[in-house]
Formats: sequence, structure tokens, C-alpha cells
Amino acid sequence: MNSMSSANDCTVEVPGPHRYSIGEVSRITGVGVHALRWFEREGLFPMKVERTPGGQRVFDADIVYWITLCMTLRKTGMPIARVRELATLIEAGPGNEADRMALLEAHEATVRAKIHDLEESLAVISTKTAIYRSSLEAGTAEGLWDPTIPRDPHG
Repeated sequence: MNSMSSANDCTVEVPGPHRYSIGEVSRITGVGVHALRWFEREGLFPMKVERTPGGQRVFDADIVYWITLCMTLRKTGMPIARVRELATLIEAGPGNEADRMALLEAHEATVRAKIHDLEESLAVISTKTAIYRSSLEAGTAEGLWDPTIPRDPHG
């Protein structure tokens, strides 16, 4: 396996040769062939996808790495418009690193806020699970959240 990394980024293991067909990229990244074509049409690659004389796409390790990064950003909720913005900044070349960092920092803050919200929600769910578990173990679960039992809205 060849590893591909970019200055302090995480390392992505890219198997095999240094040039890949669209099918190989699909297998490596888990991204469908149609989605890869869509990525290219939508301007989501910060570098040109080369073509063979027969017109077939040929991807290099940098593009495979980029696709993997894009999938990570998308899994964390980054909108396609922001991915495109990042690709455009990278494609423009050196000199806009502060803009790239600002875009990534803004997304990082969004992800951290989501994690915080999820942790709070998980705490509520864990508490409810513990109540059900202890009630079931004690044999007192009957009536837990029974909608047929009138509840005192003030108690």
C-alpha cells in the first residue's frame, strides 16, 4: 500500500498503483461511480481529473485522498457548497491558506456544537435507559410512561 498525506493531514492508505480508473477509485473510497462523475461535474475536485486518449478518467492518489476527505466532511454535515468553496480555494493555489483554515475552523465549530448537543441528548437517553433497566430488574416497570394513567402536570 502507498500512503498519501498532505502536510499534517491524516494519512489515507491508497492501495496499488499511482493512477486509478474510476472503478478502482469507487472500490477504494466506497463512493459510487455515478457520484464520482457528479463530483467532477459539480466542480468538487480541486485538481483536474486526467483522461486517457480514449476519454476514460484517470485519478491519482491526490484525488483519491481528496475524495476521502470530502466524504469525511460530508459525514460531518459540511454542505456541498462549502466543499466546493474549499475545492475552489485549493485549486486557486497558494496564498489563501488563511481562508481555507477559516472555512475548516467554522466547520469544526459546527461539528463540536453538534457533538455537544448529541452528548446532552445521549445523557438524557442514558438516564431513561437506566430508569427502565433498574425498574425492570426490580419488577417495578409496570406503569412507566403509561399514557392511560393520569399524571399531575404540577407534580
